[in-house]
Amino acid sequence: MLHRDFTPKPAWAAYRQAMVATDEPRGSLKKVVVTSRGVVRVRLACGGSAGVCAGTTTIVTRPIRQRAGQAKRRMRLGSRRVRIRAGRSKVVKFVIPRRHRPLLRRLKKVRAQITVPAPRRSATHRPRRRAVYTLQTGKIAPR
Repeated sequence: MLHRDFTPKPAWAAYRQAMVATDEPRGSLKKVVVTSRGVVRVRLACGGSAGVCAGTTTIVTRPIRQRAGQAKRRMRLGSRRVRIRAGRSKVVKFVIPRRHRPLLRRLKKVRAQITVPAPRRSATHRPRRRAVYTLQTGKIAPR
C-alpha cells in the first residue's frame, strides 16, 4: 500500500478507515500481567454500530514445551462467557488453573491467543476474532 518512496497510496486512507469501522471486537493492550493469584484481566471492545459480541472467549497459549524432551503443545488457560454491546468495552477476568501456574512462573513470558466472538450477521454465522497477547507471569506466587 506504499509507493517506492514510502509515501502512502491514495487507497491507504480508505483501507485504514474500513479497518477501523469493522464490527469485530478488539483487545486494547498487547501485554497483560498475571497477578500473584493467577488472574488475567483483558479489556475487550466490540466495534461497530449494531449487534452484540456474545459467546465464549478462550485464552490458549502458543505452542510451548512443558518439560525437556517433550513436544511443544498448546495449553488452554481458561474461558469465559462474555456479552459486549456494540461500541462498548468490558474487562474480562480469567483465572489461570493452579496446575499451570508453576510452568507459567518458570517461563516468565508466554504468548497467548485470545479468541473473541464477533457480532452475528445471521443465525448460523458465528464469526470469531483472534488476538495475540504476551502474558507476563513473573508475579505468580509460588505454592
